[in-house]
Amino acid sequence: MRIQLLPSTFDKQGRATLEQRLTCFLIDEAVAVDAGSIALALTAEQREKVRDIIITHPHMDHIASLPIFIDDLYQTLERPIRIYATQIVIDLLERDIFN
Repeated sequence: MRIQLLPSTFDKQGRATLEQRLTCFLIDEAVAVDAGSIALALTAEQREKVRDIIITHPHMDHIASLPIFIDDLYQTLERPIRIYATQIVIDLLERDIFN
């Protein structure tokens, strides 16, 4: 199993910095845990593979770029992006983010 912490801040040249303000882990290039920086840090190849996202809780640093990730891929999706979370988190995402 390979777990990668996706970077969330970048310098002027586009290189990842040590600051970590958003949370997103990538497991085996296919599953994301949280989505703070998912739209910012995935490569084009990784974007094509990630279709399962586990959201641990709805704090902004864990969901910040989830809407951007989904919107960027929406027109080309052949299968849905599945979001896994507790029902409370799903309800909050539906009400406050994807309304």
